[in-house]
Amino acid sequence: MPTNPDLYSPEEYPDVLGTITGGSRLNVDMVQCAFTVYPNATALGQPFEALVLLQNMCDKPIQVQINLQIPRKDSLGNRMSLIAAKDEIVVNMQPGETGLLHVPIVPHLPTQPTQNNTMSVRIQPRVPKAYKLVRHADGGRPATALNMSLLRLNILREVSFMAVSQVAGVLTAPFNIIPGQVQTMAPAANRYETLWSVKELPNEQARYAASVKDAERFAATLSRSTVMEPLLAITEQRFAQAGLPLHPGETLFAVKTLTYIMEDGLDLETGFGLVNGRWFNRLVSVVSDQYMTQDEDRLCSFLYTAVVYDAVRVGLNIVERYARQKFGTQDEHAAYAEAVVGVLEGRNQVDLGHVYLPLVLTGIVLNLTIKSSKENLWDSLASLKEAWTGRVRLADSTIEPISQILTAFIKDAELTLTRSRVPRPDGK
Repeated sequence: MPTNPDLYSPEEYPDVLGTITGGSRLNVDMVQCAFTVYPNATALGQPFEALVLLQNMCDKPIQVQINLQIPRKDSLGNRMSLIAAKDEIVVNMQPGETGLLHVPIVPHLPTQPTQNNTMSVRIQPRVPKAYKLVRHADGGRPATALNMSLLRLNILREVSFMAVSQVAGVLTAPFNIIPGQVQTMAPAANRYETLWSVKELPNEQARYAASVKDAERFAATLSRSTVMEPLLAITEQRFAQAGLPLHPGETLFAVKTLTYIMEDGLDLETGFGLVNGRWFNRLVSVVSDQYMTQDEDRLCSFLYTAVVYDAVRVGLNIVERYARQKFGTQDEHAAYAEAVVGVLEGRNQVDLGHVYLPLVLTGIVLNLTIKSSKENLWDSLASLKEAWTGRVRLADSTIEPISQILTAFIKDAELTLTRSRVPRPDGK
């Protein structure tokens, strides 16, 4: 099979970066990137690394200038001395290439033990005059044939690459200096390694096709009994990290929607389908990895933002149907789903609408359909009403449209429970 990238469409290029990061990325012109400091805690004199993950989105070679912005003061305002062999690096990337830049750093005196320090890196690609995109802005489908062992892949996943950016083209990551001191050494040279190149595309395509069937069989084994509890814990954690701690009632109803998507919601809803779902395509990349598939918590965490993306798109259609209102075109639904994912990945500011519209509202519609083994459905609705009462006290008039839909949906949900003769917890 030819390896000329001009012969391939964006649908065929694997998202190697997203396979490692779980979806987090910052797009800077034609380069997708993520950043971390590893290990994120080190002692005086002990080397650590700034790791920059890069992915070329186009069919032409590109040159990327990377400027490491080393802090001169720690989080307490004290002088900090961090030494790198070189803090300005130029990386030459081939068409469609994914690579990892290692920048060793050594802390020296007078650096003192401190928490919550921040390292930054500026990404500046030199865009070619003429090019074609070979990857989508959101990365496309995950990779299934990587030129590395599963052990190495899982190590890269666990270093927690991030795409936190407050300034255009600049990524940041936290690190700590812990007590202790080893013999101070000079930092090693910077090192760039290619993780994926276009020559691996034919094998990738063949592996992906074979993995789809395995993923369909595995997806059929997933149910609320296996995914609902992990999704509850992850949802609580991720929204809190994004700056919007959720009430237990809000978490529960958002997770009803996510659970529906991981059971059979994509196949049940018109215009969707499991094999087209983002979470399913991400599953394809790890279905042969028992490290992932035999641990529901780890798997749901890896799939989480992809599940949220699919849940937002499906949920908007469900809310439109039941509220008899339109919330934009399907393209606008997809853009909004990306915005919600961006909140969870630290790229966008969070607001109340990101959890209520449509995740919580859809969960109300699904109240009777998606139920945990120990749940009392009346109590669940009461918990959500309590949460909303607290939100209304603090919110402004912008939540009024959501409030109207929420009130109507809860009323319908209570009527459904009555008609279905679901007993109230007080027996009345």
